[in-house]
Amino acid sequence: MNRKQAIFGFLSICFFSSFLPAQTTVFDRTVATVNLTRPEQITQVQLNESFAQIQAAAAAAGQQGITKRQILDMMIADILLRQAVQRSNLRATEEEINTLINQERAQFQQQNNVTFTDAQFRALVEQQTGMTWAAYREQVRTQIIQQKYLTQQKADMFNAQSLQPTQEEVNLYFRRNRNSFSNPEIMRIKHIFVSTQSLTAAQRQAARTRADEIYRRFQNGTPFEQLVVEYSDDMESRYREGDIGFLAINDPQAIAGLGQNFVDQVFSLSQGEVSRVIQSNSGFHIVKVTNYYPPKMLEINDPVNPNSTGTVSQYIQQLLSAQKLQQAFQEALESLVADLKAEAEITIIEANIN
Repeated sequence: MNRKQAIFGFLSICFFSSFLPAQTTVFDRTVATVNLTRPEQITQVQLNESFAQIQAAAAAAGQQGITKRQILDMMIADILLRQAVQRSNLRATEEEINTLINQERAQFQQQNNVTFTDAQFRALVEQQTGMTWAAYREQVRTQIIQQKYLTQQKADMFNAQSLQPTQEEVNLYFRRNRNSFSNPEIMRIKHIFVSTQSLTAAQRQAARTRADEIYRRFQNGTPFEQLVVEYSDDMESRYREGDIGFLAINDPQAIAGLGQNFVDQVFSLSQGEVSRVIQSNSGFHIVKVTNYYPPKMLEINDPVNPNSTGTVSQYIQQLLSAQKLQQAFQEALESLVADLKAEAEITIIEANIN
């Protein structure tokens, strides 16, 4: 699954506001006037700027662009929805915003077998969206409020039973996409870690000497888990007998963070084996392999990965349910906009569209 799609799937219902220019230029011509609760104008400059932005985004995604008239319809829909939501006085709490973001973060981590700190996740969001974290949260706030309004106004279109995929649909999706469900070689590992972060060259050499001495103690019979507690600089894993979880042979996060050499040397070990001192980008490690999982084509009832209790079947159910929900939102949005257009006063000046 594409990482960007995995992380931002909950923004799949686009309400267009991120494309709308904020200001009207002096001497600009009016293209349309929209009045649900108050008159708002759409100008030539706003339309042309939105057209250029959306065309560029479509080209970057390898998709076909849309016409100016279609974009104008989107801008009218955005104004109608925004005015209707403001009239409703609906709100989104900070807890609701945090819950939605955390749900998407957890789902992404589970599906991709990675873990992010708060800082790493914020950096990824900013990189993928081009927004500041504060602007992103405001967009999520707007998203929640608009979806609240939509589901209230069109509650009959969100039947819980119709949004749940049948087992036949799940089975068919699995059969059609069977080759997509596989795991690479995976190991579960423990380590004794000697950090070299922010050290001078002389200090790094002393750290290497310390790591070698720890390994000699292991060779002389001191249990690995005892050495973890006595010497490891990794405080988070120290009291889990050094356990740092699962490592996939092609994990880009691990390769970027620890180095290809570290990953290669770990995967030269056998289950139960303890390595000599291995150098990574952040220090020295003595690694113990506790479990080895060979590459595997997954069956429908298999766990998505060894670190997950969720099965392939459950993953597909979630995916198909999200697709059905997206379709329901799209149909409900079109119906709601049609209702608002019938209620509002809308004037379009065709001659000013081009």
